[in-house]
Amino acid sequence: MEEIRLEAVTIDGEYEGSKEEARDLVKQFLEETGDDVTTRYSKQVDEDGNVIDKEIRGYTRQSDIWWTSIAILVISNPEGVIQFLKFVKDIPGLTIGLTMEGNSRIKIFSDIDFTLIDNSTEYNVEKLGEVDDQVAVKMSEEDWRQLRDDIDTGEVDVELPPEDQIGP
Repeated sequence: MEEIRLEAVTIDGEYEGSKEEARDLVKQFLEETGDDVTTRYSKQVDEDGNVIDKEIRGYTRQSDIWWTSIAILVISNPEGVIQFLKFVKDIPGLTIGLTMEGNSRIKIFSDIDFTLIDNSTEYNVEKLGEVDDQVAVKMSEEDWRQLRDDIDTGEVDVELPPEDQIGP
């Protein structure tokens, strides 16, 4: 099994705290989950190579987007994604952005939308778990692109996952 790279993001206009407060929440999540979840850091080193400062880092993007990348979490199993979704479910505006396992995308759908997608023979999706009325699924990049195109053209009547409503 490949590692999962989960991007923690805050949605502008929905998340009421600062970027640092969001990073503190991610640190709290990391403390609660143990060794199954780690994060990527940017580090500053002195002349001798000693780390003098390290900071949780998210992705840096060149395009205008409506959310802020807070952290890149490295997760050893799909349950870590469900743990993160449970952790942030009551924090408006803190959610997942680009989340991948190898060449597969991990997306969030409502349970109703997941049922429609899963009943279709067009897409190969794997249910990872549920949090309230949301279902986390894994699908190939090819299936995701086809599903997104079908949603955009109205061929499939489901909502885009939250992270895809706010960015490209």
